[in-house]
Amino acid sequence: MTITRHGQTVGLFIPVHRDRKADIAAYAEAAQKANALLEEWGTSEDEVVTEFDALRREDRQAEQST
Repeated sequence: MTITRHGQTVGLFIPVHRDRKADIAAYAEAAQKANALLEEWGTSEDEVVTEFDALRREDRQAEQST
């Protein structure tokens, strides 16, 4: 596929076919590691999300007050 800007060729796009099975295996491994860390830390996904949301709110409030 040719990529153009104002009618001029600026690049080429060559799609790469990835190995979906390998991607899924990598995601599954990452999820297992994340779950192991949550268990090690004695916390849950919900607690992490709640803390993340609170930190985002604090950041937004700090941005609005500057």
